[in-house]
Amino acid sequence: MNEIINNPIHRLFGQLKEDDMTLLYSGAFSDNVTERIIDLSGTHFEKNPELIKLHRKSGFLIAECFQNIVRHNESDIQNGFFVSRNAHGNQFIASGNVVRSNMIPDLSEKLDHLNQLSKEELKEIYLKTLSNDQISEKGGAGLGLIEMARKTGNKLDYFFEPIDTELSYFYFQLKFELPQGDDHKAGEEYNLAHSIEMRKQMLDRNLLILYKGDVSKETILPMTEMIEQSVSQLAENAIHEKKTIIVLIELLQNMSIHGMRTNGKQDGMFALGIKDGKFILSGSNFTDTEGKNKLSDYLPKLAKMNLEEINNEYRRVLKEGDPSNVKGSSLGLIEISRRCSAPLVYDFEEIETNTYLYSLRLVI
Repeated sequence: MNEIINNPIHRLFGQLKEDDMTLLYSGAFSDNVTERIIDLSGTHFEKNPELIKLHRKSGFLIAECFQNIVRHNESDIQNGFFVSRNAHGNQFIASGNVVRSNMIPDLSEKLDHLNQLSKEELKEIYLKTLSNDQISEKGGAGLGLIEMARKTGNKLDYFFEPIDTELSYFYFQLKFELPQGDDHKAGEEYNLAHSIEMRKQMLDRNLLILYKGDVSKETILPMTEMIEQSVSQLAENAIHEKKTIIVLIELLQNMSIHGMRTNGKQDGMFALGIKDGKFILSGSNFTDTEGKNKLSDYLPKLAKMNLEEINNEYRRVLKEGDPSNVKGSSLGLIEISRRCSAPLVYDFEEIETNTYLYSLRLVI
């Protein structure tokens, strides 16, 4: 069986095909990560004039979810989890972190109480909490939860999963309805139970980041900046870090170059994982028959080359020009191959007439 077809990242593309944008993140959280995720989410809103004004509210909810992790987290292990999914005119934002089990009764009571309040009652309790300075010892978690309930207008969904006798994993999810929301299409695949399952899939597959959505050039910068932090923390050394970032940029540019535009966007998927100290980068996007044929002529040759042959090919392309005649992409593919610790793996899956899902899997 083809290695890419057997790759779970490739299969996830099909699972998330209805999503306009999906972002899953597992690891350490910081203000920089929060800002980059808000920027990346913003590229989705900015492409739709009807949604631009909602970017600020979405950014606030994402930031509050991150703050919720920071306020409640009771573990030094960098095991936070975050999900943002835009589908059928709704945004689903979920987070996860370790909490002390003795916090569960108080936190559950607080969440259940907020879920019973009307819009007017939420406003009243917000003003009362603000004026009385009733801020919790954990840095204002109560006020943050109230604000999230107010701004979404929906119940706050949550679940506690025991880890041991002292610790539990706290899952939390918001639903933010957009103006053109089609709620009846947002079925069980968008509920909290599915977000929990997605986290477990991330852990099972050693994934740190997964993004599905527009892979045009506007998304490359925020995506790169967000990933750099994870890479810098986990890379074996500075050389390993630099190699990975270069390959990351080349892969995203390759996806942007070859991505077919459908319904005004270039849909694709990117994932970063780590296994046995090596980073695994995976990318998938749609291309047409012409793009598929040109890449198919060049990729098999490149995949069979050893490092010396790849370096010779690099010098030859610099001197003679692009032999693949695929929008100047062969140099980028050579740059990727020079820095990978294993031959690149590629695949083309026919989706429909003149449309293929083009996938690359890279090990650094």
